[in-house]
Amino acid sequence: MARKTVQLLILFGLFIGIIGQQQSVFASLDANEQKAFINKLKGSVQKATEEQRLYASLQMAQAIVESGWGESALAKEANNYFGVKGSYNGQSVTMPTAEFDEYGNQYEITASFRKYPSAYQSMKDNAALLRQGVSWNHAIYSGTWREKAKSGTQAANGLIPNYATDPDYATTLKSVINTHDLTTLDQTKSVIKTQQNVVKTGILKTGTRVDGMYSGAPYNVSGSKRVGNTRAYQGLTVKITKIAQVKKPDGTNGAQYAYTTIGGKNVWVDLAGFKVI
Repeated sequence: MARKTVQLLILFGLFIGIIGQQQSVFASLDANEQKAFINKLKGSVQKATEEQRLYASLQMAQAIVESGWGESALAKEANNYFGVKGSYNGQSVTMPTAEFDEYGNQYEITASFRKYPSAYQSMKDNAALLRQGVSWNHAIYSGTWREKAKSGTQAANGLIPNYATDPDYATTLKSVINTHDLTTLDQTKSVIKTQQNVVKTGILKTGTRVDGMYSGAPYNVSGSKRVGNTRAYQGLTVKITKIAQVKKPDGTNGAQYAYTTIGGKNVWVDLAGFKVI
């Protein structure tokens, strides 16, 4: 990526000119508009950061700060929320930008910035940078990794001074994370929303459907462990003793899971994989 540690390529004024202008954007958006922005991006942010084992709360805060809640021309015209220079699959936009030299002197240039087909590509690029670093130091942003930081706010410290030379950058991100409760975006596990004890008989469906079998808890719920699949048990009749409704990390309902015994193992299996009689 076209970034250097000796220059501040990610500036508060990068997208809308100067800091004061960006602060006015922050002030001009009401709570509903801010919430709409978060909801618009959270799917892309969660997907990109989960792929790289990073904190969604941190990336969302970066997107908010660096694009002025998506009001920057770069975000609107190019789906570029982090000021990445260059081109993406040959696509770019040219815009004036303010930068600082190594002595802290501000100057303006006209530069080409990557134009992304969607917000997800922008989030993916940012996440890849934090995970893979730069050619001369692949661990330069290791302080942002989940295995190195206990939270998104702690991970913000891993961006100073190499990602942004502004010493207040991390503090600003932490404030945004806390003010807008962005830590809720870091939940990557599903949870059991409801669970009921039942006495039902189920037949594992024949045909091409094959479901995973999980001990401890349903798929992607804390404590879940995959112990096999139903391929060898198609047509088997079993007793279902519990049914659980799972809620996904984004708050929507996931699958319902049946608790039963298959092959001598007590397991959870997607209820849709049974014909209940």
